[in-house]
Amino acid sequence: MISLRAQIANSAAAFAATMFVASSAIAGGVAGPTEVDTVGVFNPAAEGFFITNTNVAGPAIAAVSFGPSDSAPLAGDFDDSGTDTIGVYSPSRGLFLLNNTVVPGLADESVRFGPVNSTLPGLIGDWNGDGVDTPGLYEAVGGNFLLRNSLTNGGADVATRFGPKNSTLTPLVGAWSGAAADGIGFYDSVAGVFILKDDATSTAGVVASFRFGPRNSNLLPIVGDWDDDGNVTIGLYDPASGTFLLRNSNDSGAADVTPFRFGAAGAGLLPISGNWDGDILTLP
Repeated sequence: MISLRAQIANSAAAFAATMFVASSAIAGGVAGPTEVDTVGVFNPAAEGFFITNTNVAGPAIAAVSFGPSDSAPLAGDFDDSGTDTIGVYSPSRGLFLLNNTVVPGLADESVRFGPVNSTLPGLIGDWNGDGVDTPGLYEAVGGNFLLRNSLTNGGADVATRFGPKNSTLTPLVGAWSGAAADGIGFYDSVAGVFILKDDATSTAGVVASFRFGPRNSNLLPIVGDWDDDGNVTIGLYDPASGTFLLRNSNDSGAADVTPFRFGAAGAGLLPISGNWDGDILTLP
């Protein structure tokens, strides 16, 4: 299973994206249930998640309040169940609060990782391919990804230098080529460029660098497996209009999924993604 998240965390401003992938089909070439990642939004003012099971315009299938006041949204498979669920990162507490269900309530997992009163973006990914998504941090000053392989308090198990120091780039996480473990990457909003790397544990191996979307935009990146092919690919979210633009390959071009609106325009919402109901989604 493959997961990904991406996030900008600067006090209450945060972005995170998350996905789970496992393709399936039935005999005879007839498509069976798919495991397509679908989108959602998070309202930082109300600590509220709103998610949908299709990548088309429509109402939310779930609305859940979760997390403290400075929460940055997360999503992932925290118990190797095959279904993505919600979580948050509290930079003021240096704390990851993760749920194994998409319901309000106390966190099933509480992990202290990194400093309190942090300005580091919080990440979630399956860094070692064991099926469980665990915390990470991006330290922009040194250009380091700090990754932990368990849902326990402690320090980084892996520190990987990638990208420039003192960067304003947005860190990304995803299995860009369908591997069991997640890779890392960046989105450069000034250039409108994505830079993706398969191996989160080494300094080698940029998979792709390409432009998608306009330069100098206020669009936010989102990633997921939008077509159930096992690869995590890119997308953009326009918070001004509430519109998602999703692409099925990691290269330049137009959106493959018909652009759609989800969530209120201009409300300061942040995008998330995941395979919320495991294996019962069908392609729109």
